[in-house]
Amino acid sequence: MRAGRGIVNSGGERHIKNGRRFHYYRCTHKNKSQHCESRDYIRHDKFAEEVKRNVQLVVIPDEWKEKYLAKIETWESEASQEKQQKIDALKSELTSLKAKIDRINNGFTEGSIDIAEFKELKNPLVIQKTDLEQQIVILEGSKLKRLEPLRKWVLEANAAQNAVISNNWLEMKSFLQKNGSNRFLRAQTLTVSFKKPFDSLAETVVAVRDLADENSRCSRWWWPLKLARIFFDENPLV
Repeated sequence: MRAGRGIVNSGGERHIKNGRRFHYYRCTHKNKSQHCESRDYIRHDKFAEEVKRNVQLVVIPDEWKEKYLAKIETWESEASQEKQQKIDALKSELTSLKAKIDRINNGFTEGSIDIAEFKELKNPLVIQKTDLEQQIVILEGSKLKRLEPLRKWVLEANAAQNAVISNNWLEMKSFLQKNGSNRFLRAQTLTVSFKKPFDSLAETVVAVRDLADENSRCSRWWWPLKLARIFFDENPLV
């Protein structure tokens, strides 16, 4: 965690005042490449609230979790249907091609066409037949577009609210470390730059606060799911 341009003491410091124990965080000033002028302390309870506030920025509410998961199921069904339609079209084309080859074979065996014409007519069709058969095999063995990472993202962002509700400081801290970067602490305010696709979710959570119209809020909530799908499609190794 950075403070200004330094590093926040991750273990914190404990002080006793008037018999009461206080836990503070501050910049350690150990980052030699980035000088930090800050000498401020932040109390543990205030720091915990800042961590909680940032986690809340990327929480998917229960209602939208269900809507997102239902949409993902719809996308999976559509992708499956589209795949089967392509397979059926290729098989239909293959059947027609085989019928043409059979007619050419019959014509050659019955003597209605000579061997030169036979080869001229049949050889290109055999190449097309092999190509269609290969396309069908590849398509039948192919997997649908990866929607499972998208589903896991939805569940992870929704589950984060459990840590918020239970004030589980360690889970919230771990969540931000995993999904956030450039975590800066300035003027007792923690700022986190969220990684994709959590960044669009954070922008949405902030944006809907200022939208009074329900239709506008609803429309905005679909935005992060669409961007998250694009992200996982473009980054298959994530």
